[in-house]
Amino acid sequence: MIRFLIPFVLGATAAQAGSGGLCDLQDDDLIFTSCGGAVVELRLLPEDAEATPEGALDVTGAYTATDRRAENRRKPVGLFARGGEVISREYVRFDGVLTVTDGQPTLHHRRRIVLNDQQFDLENTKGRADFLSRASETGSAVMQSHLLIVDGNVDTAPIDGAPRFRRRILFQMNNGTFGVFDSSPRMLTLNEATQEVAAKFAPNMALNLDMGSYDFCRKGQSLCGALGPQSTGKLSNLLRFTKPGG
Repeated sequence: MIRFLIPFVLGATAAQAGSGGLCDLQDDDLIFTSCGGAVVELRLLPEDAEATPEGALDVTGAYTATDRRAENRRKPVGLFARGGEVISREYVRFDGVLTVTDGQPTLHHRRRIVLNDQQFDLENTKGRADFLSRASETGSAVMQSHLLIVDGNVDTAPIDGAPRFRRRILFQMNNGTFGVFDSSPRMLTLNEATQEVAAKFAPNMALNLDMGSYDFCRKGQSLCGALGPQSTGKLSNLLRFTKPGG
């Protein structure tokens, strides 16, 4: 897929965030930040299905494939591992890769993933095999999705007739701090949502999270997405964000 780098102008708020001041910002579209510390888990469904703990946030992570994995269970799209266990080796050319090691997430470009001080290029067959081996050794989680901001540059373009949905984006700052943007109840194109995240927060990297009819969002016992707990059978995975002490 050909993408275009779109320049944007940083306002005062974005400049503050980009310099490491995300924790000083107040924004209704920020439904989670790692300020004060946070732990992230990539959860496989139905194996890891359970009620969302109080104080935690569960949201849909990677896309779900139309075909199934073993035992007719839903399958995430792209490479997928959780807790070092490789669930899917079916690589797709999404530019974005999320790794979670010891509860800490990092967003990468697929051509230059750094995991435990080793760099990998997923376009290389051996590089993919070596990367998954390293993820297993380190007990890491892995998922793929569309990378929307790369090294501070917007990597989406406006498209005539682009669909509008509620959008949810995981982004990470230069200092490693991360946040989750949710446009609810506003319906935006992917480019509009990306441009907004860039202007407000100026992150180093940003990754699209699955939405549309797969929109699951739950804070403790409070529903913040379209799907209720009884509808998670169509999902293959969730991301769980937890603050220290629950």
